[in-house]
Amino acid sequence: MGYAFALADTLRQLTDLWQLDQQGERGRGIVQALRAALLGLKSRGRLELPSDQVRQTLVETKPSEAQLQKILGNDGVKTYEWLLKGLTSARSVGVIRAEGSRIGTGFLVRGGDFIPALGDDRIVVTNAHVISAPPCYEEAVSHRDASITFEAVDTRRGYPFERILWQHCDLDCTLLRLKAVPDGIEPLVIARDPLPAVPKGDGPAARRARVYVIGYPGGRDLAFSLQDNELLDHEGPPDGHPSNPAVCRVQYRAPTEPGSSGSPVFNASYWRVVALHHAGDAAMDRLNGVVGKWPANEGIWIQSIVAAARG
Repeated sequence: MGYAFALADTLRQLTDLWQLDQQGERGRGIVQALRAALLGLKSRGRLELPSDQVRQTLVETKPSEAQLQKILGNDGVKTYEWLLKGLTSARSVGVIRAEGSRIGTGFLVRGGDFIPALGDDRIVVTNAHVISAPPCYEEAVSHRDASITFEAVDTRRGYPFERILWQHCDLDCTLLRLKAVPDGIEPLVIARDPLPAVPKGDGPAARRARVYVIGYPGGRDLAFSLQDNELLDHEGPPDGHPSNPAVCRVQYRAPTEPGSSGSPVFNASYWRVVALHHAGDAAMDRLNGVVGKWPANEGIWIQSIVAAARG
């Protein structure tokens, strides 16, 4: 854990104090390689990038293979390409605003992945407790009062919603059509494979899969959540036992804050969406009939949402 925080602190000094990322190609390469290293760490850490840095990184010349290898070892190129894929995915994640305030996160998907008749139309996914009509939750706002801004692409343009295509209160999910679809932003890829198996027991020897959450925590800038980002448990097949068979929940340790509601939860290997983040608590009820509580964040398995929307 100490190494990850030390690396994050070093990165902040190099960029905020020394502005190394503005000191030519070599300096930018060092910063980019260190960001890739931080995001790939298996221990605790956090990478929070202003939207302009996401945009800048995606258009800059990548570090040389020699530089990546010196900083990151033999897998340096692979690690950096993985980081770029994550940053590219961040372009499809937007902040939802209503009445001048940031109230949540949403992300762009291919409509046909949820409702076949929509084909290649691009739509937005968010939580029903963020947007729904009639409201599923007291805090939800109408789509007429909200818009979404994809800040990793353009911080100035908001996209109003045309209508709600589908919503489901139990799944805490709303699908929305935009009045105008942004150019040059690809929909996120939905994971179709089963969720990874979860090892039995809570001991340190139990190796767990990892997940990543991209959103706008606390109304701040775009953030990649990676602190303690282990997949804790899930109710998906074949071993899950959901209390409601139509709602398979996923719990993980990736840190989130208010404003992260509606964020995509990605698998670690391919940056494909495995869940829709919707809640978190220091004392969350455990899944699959296990008695007790634990600190966890929770999402809804994306294939539960797909099955309900198609049905």
